[in-house]
Amino acid sequence: MFTKRKHSHDKPGRDFLMTIVIIMLMYGLYTLNL
Repeated sequence: MFTKRKHSHDKPGRDFLMTIVIIMLMYGLYTLNL
């Protein structure tokens, strides 16, 4: 997961933000299905 990529030094927080968004979406869908 933390392997060095070519575009990792451009915006280091992009993958982290995308992960947060995905987690929030999954959590939202989970709570809606309750």
